Amino acid sequence: MKTRKAIYLGLATLLALSSLSAPMTVLAAGTDTSSSSSQSSSTSSSSSTSSVPSSSSSSASVDSSSASQDTKITKVALQDSTDPVGTPSDATAASKSGWSFILTVLRKGFNSKLPDQYIAIQNIAKAKISGVKILTPLNFPAQKYDVDIYRWHWDETNKKWVRDAAKSVKAEGFLFSEILGFLTTNNYKLSDLTVGTYYYQYHYSYNVLFTKHEFFSNLSKVVVTPEPIPATSADTDTDNSDGTPKVIYSDVDYEANAILTPNNSTDDTEWLVGSSNDKLTFSPSDTRSTKIMAGDGHTNQLTSKYIPDSYYTGKVNTDPKAPGILANYKIAVGTLAQKAKKLYVGGLPAYNAESDAGGTWLVGGLSDLQTASQANTKWHYTWKFTDSSGKAIATPGTADGVTNVEGDVDNITNLNSAAPLTFTKDSSFMKNAAIATAASKSYRAQVTFTTNLVDDDGTTQPISVVSNKAELQSTPVLPRLSLDEVPSFDFGDITATDIYNGTNDKLAAKESQLAVTDTSGGKTWSLSAKMSRFTSDQGNQLENNVKISDTGADIGVGLVLVDNGVMNAVSNSYGGGSYSSKVNGKLQMSSNHKLQIMDNEKYSSTITWDLSGGTPPIDPA
Repeated sequence: MKTRKAIYLGLATLLALSSLSAPMTVLAAGTDTSSSSSQSSSTSSSSSTSSVPSSSSSSASVDSSSASQDTKITKVALQDSTDPVGTPSDATAASKSGWSFILTVLRKGFNSKLPDQYIAIQNIAKAKISGVKILTPLNFPAQKYDVDIYRWHWDETNKKWVRDAAKSVKAEGFLFSEILGFLTTNNYKLSDLTVGTYYYQYHYSYNVLFTKHEFFSNLSKVVVTPEPIPATSADTDTDNSDGTPKVIYSDVDYEANAILTPNNSTDDTEWLVGSSNDKLTFSPSDTRSTKIMAGDGHTNQLTSKYIPDSYYTGKVNTDPKAPGILANYKIAVGTLAQKAKKLYVGGLPAYNAESDAGGTWLVGGLSDLQTASQANTKWHYTWKFTDSSGKAIATPGTADGVTNVEGDVDNITNLNSAAPLTFTKDSSFMKNAAIATAASKSYRAQVTFTTNLVDDDGTTQPISVVSNKAELQSTPVLPRLSLDEVPSFDFGDITATDIYNGTNDKLAAKESQLAVTDTSGGKTWSLSAKMSRFTSDQGNQLENNVKISDTGADIGVGLVLVDNGVMNAVSNSYGGGSYSSKVNGKLQMSSNHKLQIMDNEKYSSTITWDLSGGTPPIDPA
């Protein structure tokens, strides 16, 4: 077997004198054998200062449609077709959004936005503002909240927005979520509207120790059209920029939006799970924008404590290409065919590698987790390992060839770059894992992230996020012979004087690496190389004898490259095995006073490396 690599060496000259040196909750708008690898290495010399390149869902949500208020409001007269101007000037700026994480209220306020909506007048009877989630203090004993509703209509005569009389809607929740401060407003009917444009805003308040706390939602634009506007296509924003499904984690709310064409379509939107095997909750499920939560997490009815998901965190991923457990969902929009979509839950792919390869186990979905958590504190990560039966395995450490099993990162997004779980080459832990994999009993891993979030009262709340489980598929070492790295020589600037008078042992600017991987099992190999004449981009050859050498390199016979196109032995390994050495070549160039070089003429040479496997020589008797 032979492995050959071509390396191009560049020599650039720029002559003027004999010596030169030139330098998820927005409510939606809607009414509801041996192998080798090739690398290039270069030697470059230049008379300029630049070297010449060488070539080579939430459990607290309430569906209160049955309890929707049929609020009676005096109908507004049919509005003029002239487009209204701006937005209501007397609307209060929206309060900072409410924020919760794993059923813990961290900031009070509206936890979902009022949706912009486009409604055909013929469907006005069923039009509504779906329930809006609000976050309150611990609510014991459980009580309902009155949420004020402000509406503005356009006064065409006076060219201004006019606010109508305030109405109210109840906000309530299931008993235990209600106690924890999670409430949802009842649906609010819009059946009194006529064709035109309106704005809505919600408001609620509560008193603590004689101090009133008030919260205002965003402004919601509601447009009633004289005719339906059907959607021609529908999608969602739960894909990455490369089209792959996003990764989410159990028990965490993620914002998601339906994307309709045209944007002002009056069609209804509904979020649906793919099947009963897909544990996804959409809150709300009948608007263009929603929040998605994965898992079977729920509140214990006796203790009012949240029980985290065990469905996705208990599943084992066996696919190295899947960053978690697949979850399917779909959206239904008008008369369009339902759009099937995918997500991955848990973030952890299976890890598959040869036991001596070394590598890192990366985790998916970290950037979106950081966004969803809004955390500005450090994260702690902990990896745990079990055998195939679920029995815990002693946590490996540096002595076992495993690093970054536990530690801290300032931002969870940076885990894969700052502190990835890493296996060294020839890791004893990976060798033991290979034995288990060979017996169809692969080890399993799971990672837990914890951080401390601070609520708007200054109280610290510890939060944990758990990945899915995933197999560690450590495989036996496969026989191979490969040339992994070859030297890259850079001798910096070469002046005209150097070329005419020659150079002697000019050192390369920095060390390079020569590396061979041999797992062929005792077979021998040899490495040779040859270097061609330097030839310019105008077809002229450099007649100087040029040699690159590093006799001090630990490569058997020593590295000697002469630009005569003759293959020279570089290294022999009669015992086989992998090899690596640092190389720092020296440039030797004979003098040539007859040489004529044109301005800006650039010279290059090709080095060809040849790695061969074979039978070791037999010593004479």
